[in-house]
Amino acid sequence: MSLDHIAQKILFLFISQGIIVLFLYTIYQKDQTNHNNEKIQDLQNKYENIYRYHKDVAQLFYREFMEKEEVLETIHSFSATLHSQDLLENTLQPFYKRVASAGFRKLQIHSQSKTSLVNFYDNQSGHYSLSPTRSSVDKISKLRYPIHEFEQGLDFSGLVNIFPLSYKKEFIGSIEFSATIEDFNQKISNNFQIDTAIIVSAAFIGTTTERAEEQSNFQVSALSHYFYEPKNKPTTNILNQKVIELINQKINQEYQLNLLKQEAFVKNIFLLNTVYSVVFLPLFDINQEAIGYLVAYSKDRKVIEDIYRNVFYYILINLILITTVSVYFYQRKHKQMNYIKDILDSQENMIVITDGHEAKELNQRVLEFLNFKSLEEFKQFHECICDFFIQEKGYIYPDKQKRWIHFLFDNSKEHRVKMLDKQTQQERIFLLRMTKLKFKHYYVINFIDISHFEAERNELEKVSVTDKLTGQLNKAKFQTDIAVRLEKKEPFSLIMYDIDHFKDVNDTYGHQRGDEVLKRISNIVRENTRESDCIYRWGGEEFFIITQSSNKQLEMLTEKLRQKIEQCYFFEIGQITCSFGITQSKIDDTLDSIVKRVDKSLYRAKNGGRNRVCKS
Repeated sequence: MSLDHIAQKILFLFISQGIIVLFLYTIYQKDQTNHNNEKIQDLQNKYENIYRYHKDVAQLFYREFMEKEEVLETIHSFSATLHSQDLLENTLQPFYKRVASAGFRKLQIHSQSKTSLVNFYDNQSGHYSLSPTRSSVDKISKLRYPIHEFEQGLDFSGLVNIFPLSYKKEFIGSIEFSATIEDFNQKISNNFQIDTAIIVSAAFIGTTTERAEEQSNFQVSALSHYFYEPKNKPTTNILNQKVIELINQKINQEYQLNLLKQEAFVKNIFLLNTVYSVVFLPLFDINQEAIGYLVAYSKDRKVIEDIYRNVFYYILINLILITTVSVYFYQRKHKQMNYIKDILDSQENMIVITDGHEAKELNQRVLEFLNFKSLEEFKQFHECICDFFIQEKGYIYPDKQKRWIHFLFDNSKEHRVKMLDKQTQQERIFLLRMTKLKFKHYYVINFIDISHFEAERNELEKVSVTDKLTGQLNKAKFQTDIAVRLEKKEPFSLIMYDIDHFKDVNDTYGHQRGDEVLKRISNIVRENTRESDCIYRWGGEEFFIITQSSNKQLEMLTEKLRQKIEQCYFFEIGQITCSFGITQSKIDDTLDSIVKRVDKSLYRAKNGGRNRVCKS
């Protein structure tokens, strides 16, 4: 063997080792990223589970409270006297015991003027202003819809659930069911048997560090001096407390910058021949401002397993590499080609070797997909696999000279083809990856089946343009679609409709009944329009329809929808009607102009007595 051959082998081995190490490291990093994302999502799910529990239970207590007519009447006519306060406290004492047994530390009723009428928390009650320190009370008095968020309060910091109170359709104040940060953390820890902690910023529990240190139920966190933690911690202790203290010291020394970013992240800590995973999930307050983290500690065996696996793969790949090199240098050409053929046939992906015009080799997966027994049989009827490409926008399709390989040289974007599986008669989508061989100017084309991922992506795209409640298209989709139509100068008609007296439905029967009305009317409209008609929820009880119907057909369609809705009976509510505005596009229309025009038509229908169609 010549020195040149030896030098080539050594060079090849060095290069190949670098590629293998880089490849395995990339896989390891990707696996760790995916694994960390899964751990973050798992903690997010646990958090949302307990969050929903508090929210749902608070909702049940709220509904029960709203049935206490005598209490609501007392609140409505409340006077700031000791007698009125004692009356409320005595009346609600049994109710508070049930609320407390469900995990809520605090029950408080606020007046319309944002004062505390009664406050069950450590036997404290009073009559004082809440406006300077309680943004949730101030917010609900203005917007009057339920609030479920973390907030810093006069008594404690925690998860608040505040609901508007009304008596005879008049807003009279709000009721609050709150759990402390300690209770919330304990419930996560107990329910899922994990070691957790909640750390919050000084800004959340007090405006200054000095004030934060005065909070009797908080102390500086062992994780970071920028954060504080409740003195009462969960008692689950799946891990040894000493281990958790060592982990906290490690994070305090090395990962302060990560904590200040207020983003979800995972850190793996090596201690005592064991890998521990610490997951940080950011928490947000009523104003969607980051207030701290939910932290979860656990052992993580997967990190070590991944290292062992990559060592195994390194050895395995090197064994295969050595074998391949031996075959490459010592076997004759036809044995070499047979070996390559065996490798190709063992792949899950379809692989084609071509010179750019004619197929030179097809692996077994390709033959099975196209329903051929051999390459020779394939060549009797076809020269190129491109004969099976389906012509469709967004996918590669050969021209008359069957030139398609040159598209793959453009590495700036991904290239896809669509083909029909001859066995299942289903269309499949493939991502193409090309490698140019050094000999004979051959190309290896790897067909990676991404049909499943494309289906998921299409579903995600559908979700992103769909209104979750009604199933109709959303406002963003409306703005996109109508802009495209206006740009193309294609004539179309626009219908805008609004549910009459919908606010009264929500106020009288509740938002759940209101949601049912929205969904029912959406179904009626969908059932009585053509498939080509596009229905959009603009917001609240307002909807748009883009249709190709015009003139008399447009008026007939809109009148039909109006009658169908009018004839429908809604449980407990009875009859509900809608008002409609219609218009047709003009050559110089803009999004703003056509929406304003149809909105004016709807406005006339509303002012004209509702339950009618007006045209502009």
